[in-house]
Amino acid sequence: MKVRNLFALIKKDGLLSIKDWEMAFVIFGPVIAMLAIGYGVDLLKDRKNLPKVVITDLDQGQFSKFLKEKEVVQIVGETADWVVAEQLLSSEKAHAALRSPKGFTSALKSKAMPKLSLILNMKTLSRSQDARKSIRKAVGKYAGFEHPAIYQVGFTKGTQLSIKGYLLQFGLVLQIIMVCVFFLPVSVGEEKERGCLEALVLSPATINEIIVAKVLYATGVCFVAGVLMVWVYADGIAHIGLTLGYSLFGSLCFSAIGI
Repeated sequence: MKVRNLFALIKKDGLLSIKDWEMAFVIFGPVIAMLAIGYGVDLLKDRKNLPKVVITDLDQGQFSKFLKEKEVVQIVGETADWVVAEQLLSSEKAHAALRSPKGFTSALKSKAMPKLSLILNMKTLSRSQDARKSIRKAVGKYAGFEHPAIYQVGFTKGTQLSIKGYLLQFGLVLQIIMVCVFFLPVSVGEEKERGCLEALVLSPATINEIIVAKVLYATGVCFVAGVLMVWVYADGIAHIGLTLGYSLFGSLCFSAIGI
């Protein structure tokens, strides 16, 4: 099996997907639709209501004072006990709990990468991830440079998948089915209509190379689509690596079935 032949066949399928509008719809339609829905869900959120946070500031209250001044989150509880902060998540209906360690400000100034602890309320996962994003941005502004701290993230009990999480799983399944089940047989039909099938059979490529190239192309498209969707829907899942692995394995299996 020659790698050069595989690349040539994959390139051919790629050009066919771009030039033919029906193929382009099958390949790119699901991921474009799900990306648009993902951004739409974000736009529908009420941005005036700031995420609610319980804070344990062991750095003499300096960072919590900064959060109040910048109004990036709504602090609904302050306590010196981290265990109590976790308990307040439910009683105050907060989205996240934050703990900044002693010497946090001085560590940022010396670029020592201090550790921040976060507990996200899984009952309000989407808003909890909004709180996480707001806090990360606030820490960057507070430090004056990007990625100044290390985050230790935990979750409360009672895991509930957010709307975006459900959409992500649906989008991945839809992309895999559309590409692997429909693209592979249709691509063979398109090659016959264009008169390319005979040339493909007479080419130096073996039947195994043709099959492997189509499987790799379909799998690659699904995996790239999965990466894009995870990038947009990342606040709806806790295990990004597992989701991408599921996307890759699922597309590989379905593309084999499609062949």
